[in-house]
Amino acid sequence: MGKAIVFNFMVALVLSAAARAGAQAPATPAAKAVSPADQACNASQIDQTNAYMNCLQQAQTKLDAALTSLMAQIPTSAKVKSDVLNPDVAADAAQFWKKNFAGLAAAFRTYRDTDCKDRGIAEAGYGMGGTQVLLARQINQTSREINRMKKRYGLN
Repeated sequence: MGKAIVFNFMVALVLSAAARAGAQAPATPAAKAVSPADQACNASQIDQTNAYMNCLQQAQTKLDAALTSLMAQIPTSAKVKSDVLNPDVAADAAQFWKKNFAGLAAAFRTYRDTDCKDRGIAEAGYGMGGTQVLLARQINQTSREINRMKKRYGLN
């Protein structure tokens, strides 16, 4: 069951990214967006490793709590009540959604942690800075997932 949820989540991510890539073809280069990790923590503190690490850890903890809170709100949101769990939806379809949704946050975190660990090692190696890269990537992916879920379920 868990592998199917992770697989479905990863397929949805790939399809979503492919759709966005096809829809986005900017004519002129846009200014580089500031990442959520850079917004939360001043990267100039990189020389003060403990201060920067503490900031990244606190930011990630807050975002994980925000994700948990959001996932608790979604099943009672107006969009879910009207589109997913309304009386016109077959009972087995609603149960299927509830079952998959229940495992979504855990599947996302498993995927995020593995992806960020792999990319962090590739980017920073096993030496200095690896944990900072890992945390910054987790912050960025968690922030994107929160924004995606809010948009999908009308909780902007």
